[in-house]
Amino acid sequence: MEHRRILQNCNFGSRVAEEEIDELSSYFVRTGLWERVCAGQIDIVYGAKGAGKSAIHALLLANSDQFQSTGVRVVCAERPRGTPVFRRLQGREELSENEFMFLWQLYFLSLIDGILEKEDVDSSRISHFLVSNGLSGPRTLPSVLQSIVRYVRQYFRAPSGVEATVNVDQSGAATGVTGRITFNEPATKDPDGVSIRSLLEFANQCLCDCGVTAWILLDRLDVAFAESLDTEKVALRALFRAYLDMLDLDAISPKIFLRTDIWTRITEEGFREGSHITRSETITWDRDSLMNLVVRRLIASGALCEHYQVEHADVLSDIRKQFRFFYRVFPEQIDLGTNQAKTWDWILTRTVDGSRQYSPREVIHLLNEARRCQLGQMAMGATEDLEDDGTLFARSAIRDSLNEVSRVRLNQTLYAEWPDIRSTVEQFRREHATHDIESIVLLLDCSTAEAGHHVASLVRAGFLEPVGKNPARFRVPFLYRSALEIGP
Repeated sequence: MEHRRILQNCNFGSRVAEEEIDELSSYFVRTGLWERVCAGQIDIVYGAKGAGKSAIHALLLANSDQFQSTGVRVVCAERPRGTPVFRRLQGREELSENEFMFLWQLYFLSLIDGILEKEDVDSSRISHFLVSNGLSGPRTLPSVLQSIVRYVRQYFRAPSGVEATVNVDQSGAATGVTGRITFNEPATKDPDGVSIRSLLEFANQCLCDCGVTAWILLDRLDVAFAESLDTEKVALRALFRAYLDMLDLDAISPKIFLRTDIWTRITEEGFREGSHITRSETITWDRDSLMNLVVRRLIASGALCEHYQVEHADVLSDIRKQFRFFYRVFPEQIDLGTNQAKTWDWILTRTVDGSRQYSPREVIHLLNEARRCQLGQMAMGATEDLEDDGTLFARSAIRDSLNEVSRVRLNQTLYAEWPDIRSTVEQFRREHATHDIESIVLLLDCSTAEAGHHVASLVRAGFLEPVGKNPARFRVPFLYRSALEIGP
């Protein structure tokens, strides 16, 4: 009963940062990256899915009042939760990259105008432009974006000239009429000749004059354009072009949070401007930093600290103490044996995909599922698997938790984000985990060349990983084996 009470008061938190904004600050790992972002030294944060980009974004928003005292005004350019604002751009006539760049800068200008209005700064030049072009009105993000999209489409798609040609034969008789409509070439000026760039420079000067810096936060870009990879590529390439064009505006600072695989996808055909993006950093995790994250969430429970008679600060003072504390809560091994991994390494190998990049999301998910399984066992009186050494979790509860983690990862991440490979992945169901090209040819009933193409796609998606240094052997990571009933 004591163990059950402690487990009920213990929580590893949500695997999605947006769902635990209020609790996040109490156990967030304030890394060097976080400090550099807060110091204004980093604008672009890359990371794998679940690496913690949204956690940084959420904490920047949550600490906006503290930033206020340092002259920084934090404004969110996308909804932190719910349907993304930019999703409304999909399913319509596609915008070109130049049109998207124009759109991003107009959107930023509108958000900055809102900041200047709150600062009681005379920005009538910007306001006049917005009002005269139908870009003023409610300050909600959807309404702002909707008016900007309408303006961009009207301007860039408006005909600038009409030509007609009458064709005649040798006798002078008309044989037909042809016509041509010409459209405005993409530019960064409005019809009245006011440069959007000049308006951004004016906005930047207004911010400087009142000692304010605007941070424009952009997160959830993977969700915003998920329904169209083509739109995603065009929109995000344009976003980075807009960002680079504004680098000299020192009072305007877009903060972009983007998945590394999406950055790779939008630049795979080349992106020369990418070499100029220097104020960026990638979130990475190793076994020690993830252990620190887990232990921080564990010791957020006062009941747990009291039960094990530990002090919060003391445990966090040394990574070795964190590992020792972890093994007071969890069993030493999941699969018993001299050559079997210890529990922490077992967890890490079961929650990483073929990219081999550790991610907090699946680790947290597995531990929460283990807690749920353990409480379920205790509710039924099944406590015989618990050790007598004071640990709270039985090996069976941790092992069983992998089933749900595997199922969610397969259906909500792999299939959701890589729908084109779903039918191929399903061919591996109930098969062995390790394959070579020959076995994949037989499995997929295809040629060697086609098998190589499939393998490249599956490796890119993280469903397959190379085995050792052998370039011709691959295996399905533990993360997907349970959901697909894949054997050793």
